Amino acid sequence: MIDNYETHVETVIINTLAKAERKWPDKTFHIPIIKYDINGRMSGQIIFNEPVNTIRLNYNVMKANWGKFDQTIIHEIAHLITRIVFGPYAQGHGREWKYVMRFLDVTPERCSNYELPEETKQNRIPYQCSKCKEIIYVSKLIHKRISNEGQRRIHMPCRQPIIPVIPESTFITNLSSIKF
Repeated sequence: MIDNYETHVETVIINTLAKAERKWPDKTFHIPIIKYDINGRMSGQIIFNEPVNTIRLNYNVMKANWGKFDQTIIHEIAHLITRIVFGPYAQGHGREWKYVMRFLDVTPERCSNYELPEETKQNRIPYQCSKCKEIIYVSKLIHKRISNEGQRRIHMPCRQPIIPVIPESTFITNLSSIKF
């Protein structure tokens, strides 16, 4: 089955770059190396190493969200197009990238909201939005940065900070057992 996925990913990349070549005929767009080596929650990443760039994809997330994953592929290729057309100083999710995303008929969103496969959810710490109370799972590294280093993380739909979910087992249920 992976051959079908790989073939589809290659087709999406080729079609996206062909569309960019029609818009910017004076630019050269090389097909990047494709790797399926990302784990965890990240869906994709582009690594600039010209003349041969690399697109990294999360195979498990792609498989679990197959009907919607084209958006991630195009998202990463839009970074590549933005760099080639506007240069290395264009911001990663700035107005030039948003322009390219709209040109490619994709909503310019910075993050994806995919359903994660169960194996990706292991070893994650539950947090919740301080406003809407939606549960968000963060990695141990992000948890460490929030708890030890004082970093704040924002629930993007509400634009409010996330806070740790306190397990009920930590609540004191019998005050008579406490000695003052």
